[in-house]
Amino acid sequence: VMLNMVVFILCVIIYLKTKKKNHKPAFVFIGVLSFFDMLVGSLAFLDTLSPHYILDTKWKMQDLPIGMECRVASLCGFFIQSASLYTLLALTVDRYIFIKKPLHYPLIMTRSRTWLLLIIALLITILETILAGFASDVSTKP
Repeated sequence: VMLNMVVFILCVIIYLKTKKKNHKPAFVFIGVLSFFDMLVGSLAFLDTLSPHYILDTKWKMQDLPIGMECRVASLCGFFIQSASLYTLLALTVDRYIFIKKPLHYPLIMTRSRTWLLLIIALLITILETILAGFASDVSTKP
């Protein structure tokens, strides 16, 4: 986990140092995608290291109903994986526009539209996670 974090921080530092050169929308999408993929990798590593590591350290200190820890942990994993997927979808839309309309690409994919695509991807992820939370709540009732 520590190596993963160090590599991510170094990538952010390199990006910030070369920010004037990397002003294209694809670099923004790739940066956000690498952040979510780093979170997916960290959760997978922690789960491999100790399956109940996160639950034992944080959630056992509070009085939560039985089964709530598992639901929260699975929804967090679902959120991070969905955010990674929808960020990849936004990157795919960006590359599609770049290939199909190369001369109009700078006019179509402005900085605000790039961030709008990322915000839409995040909102879809939040909505999907909320719906998954309600669906798991309904399915666990006796």
